[in-house]
Amino acid sequence: MHLIDKSVGMAGTSAIVGGPVPITAGAALSLKMRGSDRVAAVFLGDATTEEGVVSETLNFAALKQLPMIFFCENNFYSVQSPLATRQPGRELHRWAAGHAVESVLVDGTNVLAVREAALAAVERARQGGGPTFIEARVYRFRAHGGAGDDSKTGYRDLAELQQWEALDP
Repeated sequence: MHLIDKSVGMAGTSAIVGGPVPITAGAALSLKMRGSDRVAAVFLGDATTEEGVVSETLNFAALKQLPMIFFCENNFYSVQSPLATRQPGRELHRWAAGHAVESVLVDGTNVLAVREAALAAVERARQGGGPTFIEARVYRFRAHGGAGDDSKTGYRDLAELQQWEALDP
């Protein structure tokens, strides 16, 4: 949860939900101001979109045309709650597009599709096209807070888990 490796450009992580999002925007602004061809990327979960700071950062990144990628892993759950119990019915990539940010939906179980979307976002940012929001739909097979299987607690249907396992690459 608290990783950092400056030798490869990883500025660090935070346990605060949504905390890394504005920090990444600051890094992207720095890259832009220095004329660098590097791109800042932040990885977030679907429930992070509930945090106000994410909307604020999408707005700022669009306004400043920052070289930034918001990579959202949508696994349809927040801790042990289906997103439908926490958020209005919405497609996250469309929600992000409402902030004037280029947004795409990708099958997160297809590594080649994810690669293509990421490469396009990097190229777009390097050409001055601003930020991109990538929604990668995936499924969380393990427990929220560990490696075990917590589906027997009843928060999700075991048939749902088995259906997604068939798609697991």
